[in-house]
Amino acid sequence: MLRGTVISCGVPILLRHKRLQKDYKNISLLPLSPIPLIGNIPQFDKQHHVFFQLLCRLAKQSQDEGKGLFCIWLGITPRIFLCSGQGLESFINNSKQLVKSFHYTFLEPWLQTGLLTSNNDKWRSRRRLITPSFHDTELLHNFMSIFNEQACILVRRFDEYSKQENKTHDLYPYISACTLDIIAEAAMGTNPNAQLNDDNNNNEFVEATTGITSIVATRARCPWLWPTWIFDRLPIGKKQKRLLEVLHGFSRKVIKERLVTWNSDDDDDVANKNGEKKQRRRLVFLDSLISQMHHEQLSFNDIQEEVDTFMFEGHDTTATAINYCCYLVGCHQDVQEKIHAEIDTIFGGSYLYQVYF
Repeated sequence: MLRGTVISCGVPILLRHKRLQKDYKNISLLPLSPIPLIGNIPQFDKQHHVFFQLLCRLAKQSQDEGKGLFCIWLGITPRIFLCSGQGLESFINNSKQLVKSFHYTFLEPWLQTGLLTSNNDKWRSRRRLITPSFHDTELLHNFMSIFNEQACILVRRFDEYSKQENKTHDLYPYISACTLDIIAEAAMGTNPNAQLNDDNNNNEFVEATTGITSIVATRARCPWLWPTWIFDRLPIGKKQKRLLEVLHGFSRKVIKERLVTWNSDDDDDVANKNGEKKQRRRLVFLDSLISQMHHEQLSFNDIQEEVDTFMFEGHDTTATAINYCCYLVGCHQDVQEKIHAEIDTIFGGSYLYQVYF
């Protein structure tokens, strides 16, 4: 019985592995030679930053050799890494390539099937509903004022720490706190004031986001963690469950609060009991989703999917990109001087908060 089960399960896996090996044989493996059925896993370090450094070296070598891409094997699953703008452009511009990689399913306990993780028809319909929000002039004006307010705080923090002589600072915690305040206020209409908290490690949302992204990265490169029934029973799976309670609790709370405001507020200015005008509520991205809910196009869970998605993409992903840009600017003094000159040319003596869309 056991032998029959092993054969019935093992043969299809072996056949699939052979087929994939044939399909991917012409893609460069660089110095990494995969072990049959195990792949390159033994060559990967458990620490995220060491694994990332390995990928950077492979990408650099691939570019130097003019290949533009390379392949690594996670068990019997090949992973292709594009290293050229031309190759990436052809992939991104392919309108038929809407089915996400299997590894995106590791984000679904957190983001469910929102815009980032959904496929085909759901992705198309959700994009049609959300896209108009980014063409709403009033909404975009409101975003700009939020960007300016939080950027001013970030610049002041940088200025404060730059005065500490002979001391280096990791910019990421400061940038991450800034992007969190921006996306929370722009997407949800609430400000966690992460930048005004000197010890950002005490921010529960930041901790939970960092923890979840680390877990997803670990799971993606460890095939033995891929089966959900195994993952959920391990300490790492139980930790993810605790962190999800924090993240989902935060987004649900803010959506409910915004719904109360939406239902009780009139978008027009109203007179208070003293006959004075009450300032109009500042529109945020969540308001556009709630309006779709009132038209019965989105449910509460649909809204939460998109809020969680935009909180993740607008906070962690954006902070990482900005941090890397700062690193590159710091490495190239000539580019830094050109940027400085361009900013002076455009803004002159204007303050950042005066910038408008």
